[in-house]
Amino acid sequence: MSVLSLIGLHVKNRKEMSVRRVDPTQTPEERQQMLAGAFAAERRAGFRLSADHERVSEALTLLQRLEDFKGSVQAAEVQRTRLLLRVGAIEAYTQQRYSDALLQVLHSYLLARSFYTSYQSMPLEGEMVPELLLLTKCCGLVGRLEQGKQFLDELRFIVENTLIYVASGGGGGGAKASAPPGKAPAAAGSINRGSVQGPVMSVEKHVLAAVVSSLAELCSLYGQPENANLFYEKYIILMKDVYGADSLTVSDALNTVALFFFQTRQYAEAVPLVEQVLDIRKKHLGDFDSPQPNPRVADCYANLGLLYRLLGKEQTHRFSRIPKVASLLFIG
Repeated sequence: MSVLSLIGLHVKNRKEMSVRRVDPTQTPEERQQMLAGAFAAERRAGFRLSADHERVSEALTLLQRLEDFKGSVQAAEVQRTRLLLRVGAIEAYTQQRYSDALLQVLHSYLLARSFYTSYQSMPLEGEMVPELLLLTKCCGLVGRLEQGKQFLDELRFIVENTLIYVASGGGGGGAKASAPPGKAPAAAGSINRGSVQGPVMSVEKHVLAAVVSSLAELCSLYGQPENANLFYEKYIILMKDVYGADSLTVSDALNTVALFFFQTRQYAEAVPLVEQVLDIRKKHLGDFDSPQPNPRVADCYANLGLLYRLLGKEQTHRFSRIPKVASLLFIG
């Protein structure tokens, strides 16, 4: 191509650009929408954040403010955002959207950790247990076991501290801390760490028992049977302390632990628990020869019969007629 043709092409392009600068490509209606701030509003509507992502975005903003200047963040802002994230995470978890649940509860956890570190120089508090429970479950469900073990360790740390504090007589109805000798008691609404061992949960004993049961289940899922056995034992002790040793609620708790032993093939450990369940239920609901036999008693007989058969004791034990009795109860 010659030099003259290149010069001609350049001149032509300049003329076209000058025409475009003079003649706008927008219609009057489009220009009016742009000046009013509503240009292409129908397109922007498709890019609106969902409620889940709006909550995460708000948490990220608070985290940035805590990092830049912590004095600009109020405790009420943090608690409000964490509450919304907790609710959204639980809703996503119940809908089996485990990744969405993990995203929201992780930001709630990070926000709490950053806030407590900035204001109290303590990364963990007892009221972070709901986040840790959900984080551990979601990490296991999405296959992030290594990260889940870290959250499980933090959860176990708080629960063990609470159990130590309650066993030492400091818990009462709920695990509330008393002031050390020579110091004034903490003001109402202040952060309560409870004991020298670390953070504790400030909850009633029946709530603590439920948390201990969930922790035992998580330890089993993460391949820690020794810890699971230990926390299930603590769970039974707490339930008996709250409801009484011979209540039907305790029988349900014993049945839960017996089911864990059955699933892990610890049949010998499950037998005495199921026998306790049977004794409690016979006391409250009657035996097989009562006028109205109860199916919950039949369930115990059937479970015992299965366990004795697995252990090879179906003919030698004093409950050798269990299968027949259970069938009669179910038929009735």
